[in-house]
Amino acid sequence: MYDIRRKMRNRCFILGVLLSLACVTVNAQEEHLVPSKEAKKEAKVLSKEGWQTMESVMPMEEQIEYGFLLQNALMEDEDGETVSRYIVASAEGTDSKLEMAKMKARVACEAIITQSLQASIRALIDRKTKTRQHSATEAETDETTSKHSEAASKANLKNCVVVRHLKKKNGDGTFSVQLVLALDKKSL
Repeated sequence: MYDIRRKMRNRCFILGVLLSLACVTVNAQEEHLVPSKEAKKEAKVLSKEGWQTMESVMPMEEQIEYGFLLQNALMEDEDGETVSRYIVASAEGTDSKLEMAKMKARVACEAIITQSLQASIRALIDRKTKTRQHSATEAETDETTSKHSEAASKANLKNCVVVRHLKKKNGDGTFSVQLVLALDKKSL
């Protein structure tokens, strides 16, 4: 009896592993992007300028197509208006060391996204102020909200998706890194 249960458990475990591997394979095939003509042209121009993809990243054409898809993705906000779904930021970092160039590009992208989030929060507070009578308690709450907006936006930067990550060795021996990050507004 004990041996039969153990054999069944082993078979179920192996079946589960095989099914999960099959799911991973299907998902990987679904994520493959077919680059458009515009993406191929831009990739060709970037390649001529000396840009290369970072190691273990999608091909350049697919990265560019992915960026196009995210920039054009739309959603409805709480007021029912159609707005862009992602906050997309692009920056370039240059340094004598590749890792420092990567860090500079990432910091610059995160700063752009943080500014965009803070502007969105300020606009939301302003909209609230215009639509209703503002009491002292609400004013205090709005002030606290604006103080915490920077902390909240920095916490949301963990949800950023790398859209494009390219590198180039410059003639003077320095490295340039081009980075495009996207933050899904639905994750906020």
